[in-house]
Amino acid sequence: MPDQRRRVRRVTTPRENRDRVPGGRGAAAARLVALGAGRIDAMVLQHNDLGQTIWRAAGYRRQDEWRRWVREQAPTAGPR
Repeated sequence: MPDQRRRVRRVTTPRENRDRVPGGRGAAAARLVALGAGRIDAMVLQHNDLGQTIWRAAGYRRQDEWRRWVREQAPTAGPR
């Protein structure tokens, strides 16, 4: 049975991440929960020990059963 919870994503810039991770996430997390988010996650590179330490200290845990899948796209001709 598919997961029926509402999914909301918040993308941040590297500057936002440096300035507000993870302490400033409290208000954002509260807004996401109010919108129906059942889980909040963070993507941290596998070898980013500092990032993993920060998120772990904020109560997050590594979820080993998930992996990110990506596919590179060929550049398109045209304006960006």
